[in-house]
Amino acid sequence: MTTRNVKFMKVALMAVVAILLMMLFVLQSRYTIPAVALAAVALAVYSEDRISKTHTFKFMD
Repeated sequence: MTTRNVKFMKVALMAVVAILLMMLFVLQSRYTIPAVALAAVALAVYSEDRISKTHTFKFMD
């Protein structure tokens, strides 16, 4: 896959997730909070992976 296709797929996936979360919020379902929490965890893991690939961390005691 080309870089352009990968970027498009990421944008499409984010759009689908955003629509799903908006639907859950509008429906006021009991699954709204767990769904948002799961999305936040997934975003945190994805962001951490992206940051660690481009930066070197030095842990100090």
